[in-house]
Amino acid sequence: MDSAQPTNSSGNPVGVVSASNSTSKAPQNADSNAKNENSQAANNKNPPTLSNKELKELKKKEKAAKRAAKKQQFLNSDDKNNAKPSSNQIKKQINNETNNSNATSNNNFNPNTNKQSTNNESFSRDKIISLFTHLSTKEERNQSSLNILHEFIHTSIIKLNLNYSNFKIIGSINRCVSMLNTFKIVINDYKFNDKKNLSFSRDLTQYLSYQIEFLKTSRPLSITMRNSIRWLKQTISELSLNFKSPIENSIDSQIDFKNQISEKIDDFIKNKIYLPQNLIINDAKKHISNDSIILTYGNSKVLNNLFIHCHNIEKKEFKLIIVDSRPLFEGKTLLNNLINSGFKRENLSYIFINAISTILNTNKIDAVFLGAHGILSNGTLYSRVGTAMCSLVSHKRNVPIIVCCESLKFTDKIQLDSLTQNEINDNDYLLNVPNFNSLPKKKNYFLEYFIKSKSIENNSNNFNNSRLSKQQQQNKLNKKFQEENELKNNEDYDPLVDYKNTKNLNLLNIMYDLTPAEYITKIVTEMGSLPPSSIPVVLKEYNSIA
Repeated sequence: MDSAQPTNSSGNPVGVVSASNSTSKAPQNADSNAKNENSQAANNKNPPTLSNKELKELKKKEKAAKRAAKKQQFLNSDDKNNAKPSSNQIKKQINNETNNSNATSNNNFNPNTNKQSTNNESFSRDKIISLFTHLSTKEERNQSSLNILHEFIHTSIIKLNLNYSNFKIIGSINRCVSMLNTFKIVINDYKFNDKKNLSFSRDLTQYLSYQIEFLKTSRPLSITMRNSIRWLKQTISELSLNFKSPIENSIDSQIDFKNQISEKIDDFIKNKIYLPQNLIINDAKKHISNDSIILTYGNSKVLNNLFIHCHNIEKKEFKLIIVDSRPLFEGKTLLNNLINSGFKRENLSYIFINAISTILNTNKIDAVFLGAHGILSNGTLYSRVGTAMCSLVSHKRNVPIIVCCESLKFTDKIQLDSLTQNEINDNDYLLNVPNFNSLPKKKNYFLEYFIKSKSIENNSNNFNNSRLSKQQQQNKLNKKFQEENELKNNEDYDPLVDYKNTKNLNLLNIMYDLTPAEYITKIVTEMGSLPPSSIPVVLKEYNSIA
């Protein structure tokens, strides 16, 4: 009879090791513990299961990040093969900058300057009225110009860009003519890159697109400029198709092609700008007679030539009232041109736009002549800000309103307000007005009272008992201003000088406004005098011919 041997809890004899248990059970326990730890860690770290829609959005973001990385790698490359980026890449780059994207900047820039510029950009963005936040500011356009590859930009385009941004060249016609003349220089200096698998016309069009994108950083393109650019690209493609020999094979054919484009540009300027202006003058001069009183606003190239023609060539004696406004004071340019051309000073009057109602009440105005930045397809006049105010006041007094503009300014776009598309100018131009800052500035009590009362109202909202704190501070403010009014302090003071640091005080300096078609009596073009309702018909015929 065998003696009983002590066993352990697993049933095995004490001191005897079970091979099966030692080799299988211990690893199983370890694996199970590891799996439990991994599952717990996964449950703690990993998010819940994503839906199909969320997975698609995640994949889109990953693809967008890869594309941005590839584009940045391309921008930072040494460009050994002289490969030019496409115009779409430049457009995306500018849009990313203006939309405050997270794309990294070029390695050649100083990071300190980039930080400062982004801070200024966000600060200026806070000072924009909410209705116009979708429009780009001058600071944003200047910032986007720094990130364009300047090695592809012609020096004459850079000079033209500065003249646009500094308002040395102003007016849609003047800007368009200077742009086309600059394009002639760019085309003549252009050298074809035969390493690319592009035709001469396609490569030239792409090269011009770089210049156009850079011009957009100074100011938005006018309607006249957009129509001219569309015509130029179409002309280049048509000339390349009808050219006798392949342009890419010989330098002589390339020179001949460039000369033909330059001649086409000269003919376009002559037939679409200068000749229409002469036809408009011959038609509009019928509305100006001796002893008539004419009112105009701002400055227009065709109106400038019209008034000089009626005075010097037609020998008509008429009075002209020039209405002007800040900050550009374009009416001063018109006034100086008319005086230099021989106008009598007693026949010229110069007023600001805030006095237009008084002028219309005290004078019998025979007609109002207006220039145009563009005419929309619904007959609406898109012109310098203040034009709508002059038109409204004149229309209420039954004064005929005559608009003189070329058909090149017509567009098939429609705007119902001046908010969706406009141009925001620098707000400092409203403060730093030449020849006006030297004048003494009396203390503006009403404006200062309004600013301080608004600041008190905002600060009082931080207190629980806002009514009591607001009333107390308002009483102190009223007492202070009563004392200052009694003293009649005559020191020079400008309450807007520190507007950027004043909360809830914003300035708005837009460039254009809309005048409804019902305010306009007729539109004088090279095709004759037309009512605003005929603009869609003219556009349809114009597009069919083009």
